[in-house]
Amino acid sequence: MVSLYRNKWLNSKSLKESIFNIMFKDQIGKREERIKKLETAALISEFQDKHGGNVALCRKELQERYKAGVDQELIAEAFKQSGQKDQQWVESQKKKVTDERQENK
Repeated sequence: MVSLYRNKWLNSKSLKESIFNIMFKDQIGKREERIKKLETAALISEFQDKHGGNVALCRKELQERYKAGVDQELIAEAFKQSGQKDQQWVESQKKKVTDERQENK
């Protein structure tokens, strides 16, 4: 598998991702299910583990939960401690809520 990933003929990132998604569809699905079932605190812990390999999946799930109104304060705090893009995302979500409240007045 490593040789396939490092193959010089497969230099397109999207092509590599597509191949791996096809080859490991079962395992990818199980990982996503496990992430969705985690409680928010455990999900944040896994999100903060930058070497765990699940940061992107955890980020996506945390963003979905935030938008759904679940544990927004915990998620916002975790994103504020993360990278600049995560911080900007939280600020944009807060701005959307503020703008919606002003429109409804």
